[in-house]
Amino acid sequence: MQRQMEFEANRLERSRRLSKLLKRADDTYQLCTDRIEEALRCENSDEEEDDMKQEEVASVDSEFHFAKRYGEKTPPKKKVVTSLLAMDPAEQEKYMTERLDEHEARWGPNVRTLPKLTRLQRAYRFFNPGPNSAVTIDRYFRACLNGDVRKVEKYVDEGLDPTHVDGDNRNGVYYACIEGCLDVVKYLYKCRVEIMPVMSINGFTPLHVCAMGAGRDHRNTGAWLMSRKGVEVDMPDKEGATPLMRACQRGNVGFVRMLLDGGAEHGAQDTHKWTPLHYACYHGTTKCVDALIEEGVNLKKKDEDGNTGLDWAERNKFYDIVELILDYQWYVKEQRNEEKKFLESRKKPGDDDE
Repeated sequence: MQRQMEFEANRLERSRRLSKLLKRADDTYQLCTDRIEEALRCENSDEEEDDMKQEEVASVDSEFHFAKRYGEKTPPKKKVVTSLLAMDPAEQEKYMTERLDEHEARWGPNVRTLPKLTRLQRAYRFFNPGPNSAVTIDRYFRACLNGDVRKVEKYVDEGLDPTHVDGDNRNGVYYACIEGCLDVVKYLYKCRVEIMPVMSINGFTPLHVCAMGAGRDHRNTGAWLMSRKGVEVDMPDKEGATPLMRACQRGNVGFVRMLLDGGAEHGAQDTHKWTPLHYACYHGTTKCVDALIEEGVNLKKKDEDGNTGLDWAERNKFYDIVELILDYQWYVKEQRNEEKKFLESRKKPGDDDE
């Protein structure tokens, strides 16, 4: 009997709780419907108020405008929810999905949507980056710069794309030419990497870089590049300067002679109409001037300001270059006079009468 009474008491308690929950749910539903109806009414009332305001503005414009009385205050506007987004969970979810899709389309995958990694996974990914990650590409460029062929081969064998370029359009061949690493250049050439990339900042090519270097490795690397098919010896940079001009600027006499033997144009002009002779005379590289004179360079070419190479040498007080050019001009003049005398002596006495 006592067990039956306990059972009845528990049943009544459960029914009482259930009725309370049902009543609370009905109240919540009624509250939501009331708020939705109120929001709809507010939207309709806002549209009506806008129409009324437009009519009032039109009437005020047509009549006289009275000034506002002193101390009169306009009642503050009541903030009314005019969107159902704040009260509808489905609309909120839809709105968030659209914003995340827009963010992903513009900036890539959102961090919140990426899978979360454990500490061990993050540590492994830090010490063992992928073959084409930013860390590996940076190490690959450093290996090309240092001339470490083994590391370059290792990165390529692990799956690295050797045709990667940095933000200035420099690839592995460009970095290898900075230090004259011919072995790296040959290996990358076998991997079908472009050997004449143009740097986006100044328009330099690997041949310009080798021309600016003063070592034997740079000269050997430049000679190998010139022997490849499709390499333009007189390719200008953004200032219009060819590798021959840069070599004269640097004073790299061996590279100047090699370029001249390879068919480089010694009469080319840059954007300011400077020739390789102007570069050599301005920077005081006497041996480069001598090599250009032996090749038969035109000494009377002027830049956009009307200055020749001799003028720049005199202005910068490179008197050895001035003496060299004047001696060559005197020698040419003497040779022409001797040739003229020889031709006059070869003429027969009867040729003038005829």
